[in-house]
Amino acid sequence: TIKPSFHLMADPLNFSSEDTSSQTLIDERFSVLRSSKFEPTCIFPLKVKPLVEEGDLYPDKKIIYFMNYGNWRNGEIRDINLQKFLPEYVNIIHIAIMVAMYMGFKKIYLMGVDMTSFLVNYEYKDEGGFNQQYAHFYKEEERMKKLLLKAWSKSNNEIALKNMAQCFEIFRFLKTYGERNGVEIVNL
Repeated sequence: TIKPSFHLMADPLNFSSEDTSSQTLIDERFSVLRSSKFEPTCIFPLKVKPLVEEGDLYPDKKIIYFMNYGNWRNGEIRDINLQKFLPEYVNIIHIAIMVAMYMGFKKIYLMGVDMTSFLVNYEYKDEGGFNQQYAHFYKEEERMKKLLLKAWSKSNNEIALKNMAQCFEIFRFLKTYGERNGVEIVNL
C-alpha cells in the first residue's frame, strides 16, 4: 500500500545472518525491495555494505550508506550530514529524523512513535514468552520473534532503562539541533 521513495533500515537484527532462519528473513526482506516497481533509494549503515554487495541483495539500485561514530558531545552538533559521520543513535527514529533534516525537511511529523519497546524487554519471560501487547503494531513473524527473543535474552531491565534514557536524550538533542536550524519536530 505504501510506495515510499526511500527505505531506511538500520536495526542490526535486519542484517544479522547468524543462522539459516536469519538469512531467510534477510532474503525475504530484500526480495520485497527488489520486486518493488518503485525501486526506493535505500539507506543502510555502512557496516552492512559487504553483506548487501556480496549477497547481491539489492543489485543495480541506488543505496545511500551512512556511518555513525562518536557521541553527541553534550548535545552539541554543528552539522547533520550523511556524507560525514553521524552521531550515535539508539533506534531507527533517530536516523530517520537525521535523514529528513539532511534532506531539507523543515517540519517532521512523528506518528506511531510510542516508545514502548522497553516494555517488551520488561515483559520478557525466560521461558520464551513474547508479549505482543508491547511489540510492533503489526504481528511479528515467528522468525523475527525468535531473533527478538534472542536479543532480549541478553538484556535486563537495567540495560533496557539505560537505553531508554539514552534514546530520550538523543531526541532532546535532535530537537535542540532542529530548533537552531529552523526544523520543527512534531510528535503526533
